[in-house]
Amino acid sequence: MTESTVRDELQQYVQMQVDIAEDDFESIVAEAVDMFADDGEDPDQLQPVAAELTAAAISRRLAEQADWPAHTDSDRLTAAFADLTAAGIVARENFSCCQGCGHGEILDEATGDDRGYAFYHSQDAESAASGQGLYLAYGLVNHSEDPADTERIGHEIAEAVRRNGLQVTWDGSVKTRIHVPLTWQRRWTAPAP
Repeated sequence: MTESTVRDELQQYVQMQVDIAEDDFESIVAEAVDMFADDGEDPDQLQPVAAELTAAAISRRLAEQADWPAHTDSDRLTAAFADLTAAGIVARENFSCCQGCGHGEILDEATGDDRGYAFYHSQDAESAASGQGLYLAYGLVNHSEDPADTERIGHEIAEAVRRNGLQVTWDGSVKTRIHVPLTWQRRWTAPAP
């Protein structure tokens, strides 16, 4: 890859991580260096560039969020997930790398009182940050064979999301995920570099 191509791709990567706002500055820089070093780039040369681009992306984000409303769609989503957790549904944001792994791993998060689960994974977060809305995966903790049990959990999740001021697009089928059209505005709360 040319130097400008690497810089452009690195900038896109760190901007996405800042938009998702799950990791701090050091973690984003380290992940960027690791990822691009795996593509054959020199880590010692990547580190200062990744640090510069990440600091610039955080600075832009902090300036942008100063003009955001007091409660963003992302805040509403977090509130809906808190409500679900309180209602006995394990609810995790930006959980796991993909849907298959998320379904397998989320059961480890459940306690004996939990009835179901809801999550979106890191690829979903990237899609939402890119303006495509968010898809929620869901299921039962007890592995009931009755699709109606899973459907009831899905309806409970959709209702919690609606109750917190977001729209839901879902056909009610256990074969489809729940789509939440939203404007992704996750606040950067980690210390600035």
